[in-house]
Amino acid sequence: MKIAFAISNFDSEDANAEMTALYLDWARIPSLLGHDVTLYTLSEKGYSEDVMNGVKVVRFPFDPASFSALNEFTFAPVLSWFLPRSIELYRQLSKSFAQSKPDIIHCIKPLDALMFGTQRELPVVIQSVSPQFELMNLDFEKQYGEFDTSATHSLETLGYALADAITVPSKTLARVISEGTELPIDRIDVIAAPVQVPDEASTSTRRSESFPHILHAAGVEKLKGVDTLIEALSIVAQKYPEVKLSIAGEEPAKIGTSQTFADGVKQLALNKGLAAKVEFLGVRPRAEIRQRMSEADIFVFPLLYCGCPYACMEAMAEGLPIVATHAGAIAEYVEDGKSGLLIEIESASSLAESIIKFADNHELAGAFGQAARERVLTMCSPQKVAELTDALYKKAVKKFQTRNADDDAAIRNAVKHGLAAFDNLSSTPYLRRLFDEKFVEGAARSVADLHSPRIAFGRLGLAGGMAALALKAGKALSNNGHAEDLD
Repeated sequence: MKIAFAISNFDSEDANAEMTALYLDWARIPSLLGHDVTLYTLSEKGYSEDVMNGVKVVRFPFDPASFSALNEFTFAPVLSWFLPRSIELYRQLSKSFAQSKPDIIHCIKPLDALMFGTQRELPVVIQSVSPQFELMNLDFEKQYGEFDTSATHSLETLGYALADAITVPSKTLARVISEGTELPIDRIDVIAAPVQVPDEASTSTRRSESFPHILHAAGVEKLKGVDTLIEALSIVAQKYPEVKLSIAGEEPAKIGTSQTFADGVKQLALNKGLAAKVEFLGVRPRAEIRQRMSEADIFVFPLLYCGCPYACMEAMAEGLPIVATHAGAIAEYVEDGKSGLLIEIESASSLAESIIKFADNHELAGAFGQAARERVLTMCSPQKVAELTDALYKKAVKKFQTRNADDDAAIRNAVKHGLAAFDNLSSTPYLRRLFDEKFVEGAARSVADLHSPRIAFGRLGLAGGMAALALKAGKALSNNGHAEDLD
């Protein structure tokens, strides 16, 4: 089959960012069984084609200014960032169907799936790392507005409902999506993320010059627990004054500002006299990260929430002993007391204690590292993941050919989320009172039968209080001259 990976937010300029590397790994998987895979995304630099880490990547041109109406959604910065990109990727990719002739549309983001799902032209698969609405609901850095969260939740729910198959890398994430969208959990398949395991990994003789050398390679933001890691480092340094901490990954700015969480973490390290012991590497080539993993003593993963512990899995593949938190899906990959030590979130003392436990006992660290390597070798074999993905594609094709009552129920729930989203703009839940259940259900059935995303947004506006969003989206499409293309 020909598989079109459609990822509107893919960082196509940097193959080394953690999530970009994961998306490329996922895109390579179907080719192991002979499928023809192309990854489609957007670029503000214009159209281009090339190969990234063995995956053909096609970039369609994208001009954010052409969606000026949606950009006016200053009270919904997340939705107004993602939605124009999803619309534009759909517009560009659907125009190429006659030539590319894909058999499956494979999405990562449910908003992308929403665009293709409303058309019902091809089977749609969602391979979800984590829904945006869950991260916004958790809101560790207190930066998301209530309307932005609710509206994003509504549209993502509809995207999941319209998908012909959904897969996630953990049971935890399956529960999150099922509970957040009210989709039956048996509609969601759990398939582990693929990880390449080297033929050999040193686990018992590792000892760096600056011992212990601790590595964290999942980025610097509140979600990653890096501030707790700095606090723990100050405790470890009392026993191991030569300790070194390397922190790799993106340092994203907070929404609407140029300030990063990393700025505060660096100041914290300076205040505690640890600046000389901590190096911030930023985004580095994945080959370099894997090499640093092979040279480190301990890998730490103190996240507050996690749907897919990809960087942790890479460290396990390199035979590193793991210290991580009981957060989200981590415990599904790291077996506490066997392939790693799991602690409670935001506990600097527990984190330090576990690091010292491995530093004190090289044989223990080696045994845990070997167990970690064997764990991912069993769970995350690319060939095994490819076979499960192939079965998922066949399931999606079969599902695409029929609709049933479960689909309509899921869409009705998405409409109700739309009501709640706009109710957040006022002190009285007037929209839910205005539209009775019968009207909502009827509109939801109409949405299920629609063949135009533009009309679908309009109908959601009438049925679920999404009228303002529909008008803005429609205006953006008209301004860009794309309305006709979407019909």
